[in-house]
Amino acid sequence: MASFYYAHGKLLLTAEYFILDGAKAIALPTKQGQKMEVIDHGDEDILYWKSYNYQGELWLDGVWSVSEMKWIEINDEAKATYIQLLFQYATKELGVQLSGHSVKTLLDFPNEWGLGSSSTLISLLSQWWKVDPYILLQQSFRGSGYDIACASASGPILYHIKGRQPQVEEIDFCPPFRNQIAFLFLGNKQNSREGIQHYRSLSIEKERWVKEINIITESLLNCSHLGQFEELLLKHEAIVSESLQLKRAQEKYFSDYKGVVKSLGAWGGDFVLVTHDGDFQSAQSYFANLGFPTLLTYNEIIL
Repeated sequence: MASFYYAHGKLLLTAEYFILDGAKAIALPTKQGQKMEVIDHGDEDILYWKSYNYQGELWLDGVWSVSEMKWIEINDEAKATYIQLLFQYATKELGVQLSGHSVKTLLDFPNEWGLGSSSTLISLLSQWWKVDPYILLQQSFRGSGYDIACASASGPILYHIKGRQPQVEEIDFCPPFRNQIAFLFLGNKQNSREGIQHYRSLSIEKERWVKEINIITESLLNCSHLGQFEELLLKHEAIVSESLQLKRAQEKYFSDYKGVVKSLGAWGGDFVLVTHDGDFQSAQSYFANLGFPTLLTYNEIIL
């Protein structure tokens, strides 16, 4: 008997680091994600694990001993450490039964894209184990949780944390000018944990910035014109740049670009949002000539 599970990737349009302090964020689940197949094989003490990348190549291959709660065979111990911690926690604290299963996971996107290989895995495991995914999150990366919310969402969401509890609201976010929005991969996978640590270390007026970001987020939800959308994005970029003392991606790489470039999530890598005048091919050529060949349309990537 086989069971199948799916989880969506994520992009964070607003709130960035301030989501950790209650700022409201527009989060966008992606069409690309990760799938998992679980098969009962009958051996009570063994779990077989295989993970494949988006090209179908096996990158993690292991055998887990349920009784010993450790890998007895593994091709990459470093990459398997994260799964090991989740297995141990689920067994000891949640009473999850891992015995007698073969598990296969398959990513829809390149690992380096940063769309959530870890958050989608947490979502998949929580679906299989029938447990709260946010509990698993707190035992691992301890991020804001918006990526966990995106994994099971059916479309864009408004996300914020209230009293340490995630608040998720599905929203009708489908800009009429979405054909003038695209997503560019910068080619530098960002470490979210390092970004969070940097944010936590800053002595800034976070409450003030959270209020301003909330105004921008609400305004973006009611935005009907590209020009207004771009103005709001620039205000948002200015807030994050000033408060975190970080240089904008547009300043660093695309200072002569006529549209707007906005960082998404942790600054410094992964994807950025770009606006253009409707000529996608020209925008694609511009970025490709600068060494950034991966530009996806709104409809290609956003669920």
